[in-house]
Amino acid sequence: MLETLDAAALHRWCAGGLAALKRHQEEINQLNVYPVPDGDTGTNLVLTMTSAEQAVRLERDDPGVGGQPAPARVLRLLARGALLGARGNSGVIVSQILRGLADALGDTSEVRGRALARALRAAGTAAYSAVAEPVEGTVLSVVTAAAAAAERADTDDLPAVVRAAATAAAEALARTPEQLPALARAGVVDAGGRGLCVLLDALVEVVTGAAPERPEPAPAPPRRPLAAARETGSTEYAYEVQFLLDADRAAVHRLRAELARLGDSLVVVGDEADATGTSTWNVHVHVNDVGAAIEAGVVAGRPYQISVTRFEDQLAEAGPPEAGGGGAPPPGPRGGGARPPGGRPGRGRRPRRRRLRRRRRSGQRWWSPQVPGWLRSSPPRGRPWWTATRPPGSCSGRSGRLARPGWWCCRTTRTPGRWPGWRPRRRSRSGYR
Repeated sequence: MLETLDAAALHRWCAGGLAALKRHQEEINQLNVYPVPDGDTGTNLVLTMTSAEQAVRLERDDPGVGGQPAPARVLRLLARGALLGARGNSGVIVSQILRGLADALGDTSEVRGRALARALRAAGTAAYSAVAEPVEGTVLSVVTAAAAAAERADTDDLPAVVRAAATAAAEALARTPEQLPALARAGVVDAGGRGLCVLLDALVEVVTGAAPERPEPAPAPPRRPLAAARETGSTEYAYEVQFLLDADRAAVHRLRAELARLGDSLVVVGDEADATGTSTWNVHVHVNDVGAAIEAGVVAGRPYQISVTRFEDQLAEAGPPEAGGGGAPPPGPRGGGARPPGGRPGRGRRPRRRRLRRRRRSGQRWWSPQVPGWLRSSPPRGRPWWTATRPPGSCSGRSGRLARPGWWCCRTTRTPGRWPGWRPRRRSRSGYR
């Protein structure tokens, strides 16, 4: 067991946490149901930690640079790499959690139990400040519960504090369905909180040398996509916009207000400022007007690595639901399965122009909206159309009188209708033609 958390242990935690996230990637993806199912939280967390691990791997494990202790330097590299490579809402929040840990341990040479508890509290505060509209029952609730348990331990015993934080995070994760009705209806826990629990369990394994024994959560049943693949926010917005931004704090404050007016699921996190007061920020928002969101970033500073995701495209890439996930499709009008829009089962819609030009065969029925009623393309056998009379009880009330030329009566509804293709004959010098 480790008594202090040094730079080498942080290196192992980063590699072990990334490997654990890769093992649970599909499980976390299936847990993503808030507000719609089939998100990509697990993939976003893996990409975020991959960027953090690459940033740490490029640095050698030396005592420190510029008087900064080695643990704080490694955590700053982790936070910087996660910030530059964050994907999705969950990735940005995790990068902010790492940033809170690095800020709290900036002047600590030996990271023991109480120091780690203070760092977890700072990480929770940073995560809450990054989200424009915090929601309980998410990863924010999980990191807050972990910090509270670490503070209640009130000891410098690092293994005891790490175990208490991981256990409290798992218990808070189990309570997330009670806080979010969407999770309760789906029977799952929060996906982002599950990813944070995986990272804390990896830290327990690094500090104690043994992985904690926890029951694996029940796999989420396969579901049909409701609208699109997304992690948080309202279904009213169709695009996810994310970019890195070099700007000062005052410009970012104005950017927050503008993006909050354009959409939701707004998360803006930044790094420490340089000598000119400019910081690197990661901006994430869901909008309908993509151009306005990017233009707001241009006004605030220099945006780059701009990515725009259309949720309907993610839904199309997801493909049809798995067997047993969405149930059988509703039967068609004649029990032949689901009818395609505007067509019959198994047949596509004919072009309208072609359908109008098609000649009606003898005996064919069609619906006349002018009558309304069903009409036939031929009169009863033995009676030419020009001698037809309206049957008794017709809607005209004039029984037994000759019908107007070019008109016919529906045999079912007893209502008159214009004969198809009939045109009044034009008179010429030689007579009718």
